[in-house]
Amino acid sequence: MYLDRLEIAGFKSFAQKVTFQFDKGVTAIVGPNGSGKSNIADAIRWVLGEQSMKSLRGKRSEDVIFSGSEKSSRLGFAEVSLTLNNEDRRAPLDYSELVISRKVYRSGEGEYLLNRTQSRLTDIALLLARLHLGSRTYSVIGQGMVDAILALSPFERKDFFDEAAGVKPFEMKREEALRRLEAAGSNLSLALVQLKEIEPRLKYLTRQVRRLERREEVLVRVRELLVQHYGSEWRSMGQELAQYQSSLGEQTKERMRLEAEVGAMQKDMAALTKESSHAEAFTALQREYQQQLEEKARLREEEVTVRMRAAVRSREHLRTAVPLSVVREASVKLDALKGEFQSLQKRLQAAQHMEDVHAIAGEWEARMNGFKGIASVFDPYLRVEAQSDMSQTLERVSAAIKASDARAAALQDKLRVLADAEKQERTKIWHVQQKLQEFQQALNAAVSGEHATRIEIAKRETRRDDLKREAEEEFEKYGVSVRLDDAPLTEETGASAELLSEIHRLKGQLELIGGIDPEIEKEYHEIAERHTFLRTHVDDLKKAIDDLEVVIQELDATIEGEFTKSFHQIDEGFQKYFKMLFGGGRAKLVLVKEVKEANAGKEGRGGESTQTALRAAAETGLGLSADEVDRQARGRDEESVFEDPVKKFLDKHKRKDHIGVEIHATPPGKRLSSVNALSGGERALTSIALIASIIANNPAPFVVLDEVDAALDEANSMRFSGIIEELSSKTQFVVVTHNRSTMEHADILYGVTMGDDGISKVLSLKLEDAVKHGNR
Repeated sequence: MYLDRLEIAGFKSFAQKVTFQFDKGVTAIVGPNGSGKSNIADAIRWVLGEQSMKSLRGKRSEDVIFSGSEKSSRLGFAEVSLTLNNEDRRAPLDYSELVISRKVYRSGEGEYLLNRTQSRLTDIALLLARLHLGSRTYSVIGQGMVDAILALSPFERKDFFDEAAGVKPFEMKREEALRRLEAAGSNLSLALVQLKEIEPRLKYLTRQVRRLERREEVLVRVRELLVQHYGSEWRSMGQELAQYQSSLGEQTKERMRLEAEVGAMQKDMAALTKESSHAEAFTALQREYQQQLEEKARLREEEVTVRMRAAVRSREHLRTAVPLSVVREASVKLDALKGEFQSLQKRLQAAQHMEDVHAIAGEWEARMNGFKGIASVFDPYLRVEAQSDMSQTLERVSAAIKASDARAAALQDKLRVLADAEKQERTKIWHVQQKLQEFQQALNAAVSGEHATRIEIAKRETRRDDLKREAEEEFEKYGVSVRLDDAPLTEETGASAELLSEIHRLKGQLELIGGIDPEIEKEYHEIAERHTFLRTHVDDLKKAIDDLEVVIQELDATIEGEFTKSFHQIDEGFQKYFKMLFGGGRAKLVLVKEVKEANAGKEGRGGESTQTALRAAAETGLGLSADEVDRQARGRDEESVFEDPVKKFLDKHKRKDHIGVEIHATPPGKRLSSVNALSGGERALTSIALIASIIANNPAPFVVLDEVDAALDEANSMRFSGIIEELSSKTQFVVVTHNRSTMEHADILYGVTMGDDGISKVLSLKLEDAVKHGNR
């Protein structure tokens, strides 16, 4: 890898775009003072990420933009692009060229580009560190920087040696890991604070949710028991109702059968009644018999009347006189007898059966004897020789009575015959009526039973409807999701009282638990999720912290190992080039470690800090380990000092032990050891020896030297040029110089001039081509 070209536009005195084409070897940039040669070195340092305007000989970011002149107006931006040849893939990117660009505007806005793609400075700085390039490394050594290396304190000089030892990428990774560790520690502290804040609320919500879960368990059990209880009752009522409905069906069939039987018998009865022919005959004989009895009664009455009249009218013919009281008494009895006959007559007319007629006829005959009794009253008073007309009348009446008796007897015989026939028919009808009555009673009982069964069915249907309504209300109240009709019903129906008792007990528990806001569960899940997230975040942070601590420890070990190895090589090279430049003498690099008391001012420390400078020769390495030095300085266990493990680790690894590099140089014939006692030329030669050693040990892709040979005389300039030529096989050099010897060893020569417009212009010359052309 090497610097292929440099494009400058609007940067300082390079108002117009200028392109520098480089090749491997040495490129010299020459020109009079004030022409803008050093602006090229500044441009390279700037594009490599330099942030200090002081290092770029300015105050503000816009100072790097061409500010204009009397003949040229100022520009609005400055841009520098540096192209590296990456055909050897030294940079871990799949590009044959790496183009690093930086652009800034007068507004202060700026950007970095990598292969024309916008990038972060951090990413570019890390990439350059891997390539041993950077704005403040030995890859760009400007005016005064040679002497400044010696003027730096040992601890300020350490960064320069980190770059030289090739551990700068590890240092950057270490610093990044420390920043990440510190950020992880802060995040961990914040997460722990948040955990501490939400844990009381989470505990409260957990208790509430447990109550809710207990409530839910009880509620689930209540639902199960409700389904079991009401299902059992529903099934029992259903079975009972089914039994009644089945019984009703049987009763309905029996009723319909009895109705059919009664209907058939009623038809038979109607047929028997319709078939009977005695009714009309009975009525006719009854009427005729009644008439005959009436006729007989009339005749008897007439007989009594004749006798009474004969006795009264013919007193002179009576044996004795007829008392008036007898006549009156007979008259009264006769009137009474008439009334009785009228009553019997009405009864006879109303009689429906032969038995009634015979009974009335018997009473009639008994009353007829009454006429004889009344008539016999007058017999003692009648003469033996009755009047002829009376005698005839009596004979006629007696004959009529006899005839009437005969006719009545005949009619009575007919009635008796008819009565016998009627009795047979009535017996048959009576049997039919008896059976009809039995069936009617059975039918009435069946109807009554069916009606009672319907009433029981109605009662049970009502109870079942009430049970269903009650069950649905309970199901709705306690969140049972099934309908009663769809509930899985249990076969057990004998434990209803126990089920009810258990249901009431569980309902009592629900009342004791009380109602819980459903939002509690939602809040609990949110808080629990947040707590889980924070706990996971804490665990992740702890793991990340552990991993970062391991990484930092590994980086520390790598840095220590690489630095120690490179430091020895740089020290050897420093001695070599020092002797080469000075023609002898002695030089040495010495490590210096300064340990500062961590947590100074804490109780028990008296507010004092302890500094121990441990120096060892380069060949002894770093001396005591950081842990040993820290333990000796503190004199107590770290665990008892820091409660925060992250803070403890950071305090331990944030360079409490500052490592520096002291330079010891003794030119030939002198007894000096401190570089501060060297002359200006000696200091320059010493710095050049150190830079040459660093370049030889860990060469960068290119090195820019900005008039580092300005203080050298001709002899030392020749030695310097020889070293540059020797090292050019390891790295590419871009040298800004006035030294003729350096120009003679350059492969490409760029000349920089400045006209009256204040703009730098560039002329180029490839010395190899110039030599060929001169030989012609």
